Amino acid sequence: MIITQTPYRVSFAGGGTDLPAFYRHEAGAVLSVGLMQHMYVTVSPRFHKTTRVAYTKVEIADKIDAIEHTIAREALGRPRALPFRIDRRGSRVIFISDRYTF
Repeated sequence: MIITQTPYRVSFAGGGTDLPAFYRHEAGAVLSVGLMQHMYVTVSPRFHKTTRVAYTKVEIADKIDAIEHTIAREALGRPRALPFRIDRRGSRVIFISDRYTF
């Protein structure tokens, strides 16, 4: 099981200047602060060979491309983007927030 905790951030200036499309041509600078609210994401194995993603709704998909949650679909669809080995089919991904559920 993998559990992550990430603070929410608010960008006051420079949002987007940290993206390659911008900083490859211009100087980038971002002013942002972290909040005391966090997003938690857990990834764990599942006994079924389907992927279950839970946030404000619950999705169960046979194929990664069928997942509606953009972040979960893209992360699971790019095995090199993940710093750990997981069975992309047969996994459970849960998004939980201190304040709001996304």
